[in-house]
Amino acid sequence: MLRHEPPPLPPKKNSSGYNHGITLHPYHTFSKGDISRCKNLTVLYLHNNFIEKIGNLQHAVNLTHLYLQKNKISKIENLQYLKNLKKLYLSRNCIAVLEGLEALTNLEELHIDKQQLPPGESLYFDPRTIKTLSTCVRVLNLSNNNLISITDLTPLQEIRWFISRDNQLSDLGDICSTVQQWPYIGCVEIQGNPVCTVLKYRDKIIGAASSSLASLDGKDVTETTRTFLKRFEWNKANNMKKTESTPKIHPVVSKNVKSLARQFPIGVQQTISHTILADAEMMGFPVKRNSSTNMFPGWRNRDEEAECSSKINIPRLFLRHTSTSHIDKKQDKADGCNITALQL
Repeated sequence: MLRHEPPPLPPKKNSSGYNHGITLHPYHTFSKGDISRCKNLTVLYLHNNFIEKIGNLQHAVNLTHLYLQKNKISKIENLQYLKNLKKLYLSRNCIAVLEGLEALTNLEELHIDKQQLPPGESLYFDPRTIKTLSTCVRVLNLSNNNLISITDLTPLQEIRWFISRDNQLSDLGDICSTVQQWPYIGCVEIQGNPVCTVLKYRDKIIGAASSSLASLDGKDVTETTRTFLKRFEWNKANNMKKTESTPKIHPVVSKNVKSLARQFPIGVQQTISHTILADAEMMGFPVKRNSSTNMFPGWRNRDEEAECSSKINIPRLFLRHTSTSHIDKKQDKADGCNITALQL
């Protein structure tokens, strides 16, 4: 029964004398006798009443608005009688699973944000309830519930306004794939999630969403922006498809490359630097060896470089048109070796 201090507000009445709304003062409880005689009750305010269990609503079959926020409710139950319920407020309770709404086929607005959950826990979704909500719910508020994914909400085909602020959503692909399945989505609010730090996350979501999206995180989505981003994503997807469909070619690199440079002389066509073949082998291409092809430079290949590095190179001087009278030979000894200095 209701406690008498302080007294509850009297039920509201319309001109015909029927009750259409009841508001209970904070810190009151309600029982079967409180509303059993209110046959035409449509709005019921029960917020901030320390309610731990939902019940005694079987007589409120005409209820359209139910306010149960700021209570101690841990489970959604006993709402199967409310066939005409359109708005349900369950914010700031202790609910860990979104369930028990299979009979509410006319529910359009659901607020279940800011649940008092144990550390590390997040809000879960009953597939049966999601299936029911997929045909009716238009406004869904799931803010501050430690959500890490919204993939389970993909079936919500009638949703218009999705609010999921201050959660743990970090997978941009998960959000885009989900929003893409909502044909009538008009407003998305995901501020305060880790995904908001991803570069150009707005562009990705706008490009994935339908043309009905008009607002994202409090900012309007213009038609010009949407058209540009959708065209950009479309071109990107087509380029990826072309790249994937193009067969990979593994050319055979040969020493004989006359077919690659037919405009050059025959001698140039038959000459190739050994570095080209070495680079090809390092890249994993098959190389055909042809002993008839000349190497450039012909006097220096890898084997010769290794051989020359172990020997002392003695320079040779080639004299042309030089008379012996201009040569001044001097003998000198340095480190036990004879050195001849020539002056031309």
